[in-house]
Amino acid sequence: MNDLETLLEPLIESAPEPAPVATVRERAARIRRRRRARSSAIALIVAAVVVMCVSLTVTRNRPRVRTIAPVTTAPPRVRIGTPRPFDQYGMDMLAAYGSLWVSQADRVVRMDPADGRVIARIPVRGESDGRSLAAGAGSIWVDDTGTAAVTRIDPRTNHVAATISLREGQFDPDGIAFFGGRLWVARPEPDGLYGDIVAIDPATNRIVRRSSQTLTPRTFGVIAGSGALWYTGGGAGYELERFDTRTLRTRVTRRDVMAIAGSSPGRLWLQVASGVIEIDERSGAQIGRTIRPRGTVNVTVAVADGVVWVASQPDSSTAGSVTPYDAVTHRVVGATTPLGLPIVRLVTTPGALWVNVYEQRGLTRVPYSR
Repeated sequence: MNDLETLLEPLIESAPEPAPVATVRERAARIRRRRRARSSAIALIVAAVVVMCVSLTVTRNRPRVRTIAPVTTAPPRVRIGTPRPFDQYGMDMLAAYGSLWVSQADRVVRMDPADGRVIARIPVRGESDGRSLAAGAGSIWVDDTGTAAVTRIDPRTNHVAATISLREGQFDPDGIAFFGGRLWVARPEPDGLYGDIVAIDPATNRIVRRSSQTLTPRTFGVIAGSGALWYTGGGAGYELERFDTRTLRTRVTRRDVMAIAGSSPGRLWLQVASGVIEIDERSGAQIGRTIRPRGTVNVTVAVADGVVWVASQPDSSTAGSVTPYDAVTHRVVGATTPLGLPIVRLVTTPGALWVNVYEQRGLTRVPYSR
């Protein structure tokens, strides 16, 4: 028996496998191939997802660069309306407490800046032909050289609140400015060579500080925030002088200044031989180009709403004009408006420029818009 199995064994080994077994193995091979294909596809999908996520993360964390085109637009033009004269002459003029205030020989006139309507006429005795105005401590102040006094007006009642006599020796008040909580008064001697500057405390209406003698101010101005008063002084030449209200000392800062034409916060606008220049009041450095007005007499400046208004006359007997300039570029941005003479002061109120031409036309309101 064993010999028979031994003899048949080679035949059994070489015989074909039964059909069911072959079918199973073939099916198993197909399954393995599908699994390998599926695994490859899944791997590709996972790889793609990973790449996408990394790409999104990098994009999200990448700094964003924003490009802004440079602004090269020209300054807006100033549109000038029809000037309107008012039969109110003024020695000095200022805008404060929502009104326009005008000093005259025997009164102070309060006007509505929107339409020029007279709100009040406040009697204030005077004997000089030039009375300066100042505003501060809830009051309007007006000086008078002839009576050697400063008068305080309460704008709530439109009445005189106090009259302060400042006649001492040869000193008479001639120029006032409110700064640092006090009223500062320039008091030149009659010969015009020397004088002093005193400070009045509005709480007591008395002098609380007094400088030593100094060169007489020819014009008087205040720059807010500088701790100083500015004026063009005496001497042989044209000198811009700075009066320190803390030390009460005066020093010359420029020698080529014909007049202080106007001021704006931190800035002085000066008339010099070449025209009108803007300077930084701390450093004295000129800012921007020189403005060359139409005339060289009674040059006056007012600044508001990014506009520099420059008025002047060709000579003392010829009517003047006013022209608007851009406050940054100092270039003309509007039409020139003819005025009368002599030009004394420019004051800006919302939407209007007020011009004091004193003798010929009185006050003129020039409406404007940008």
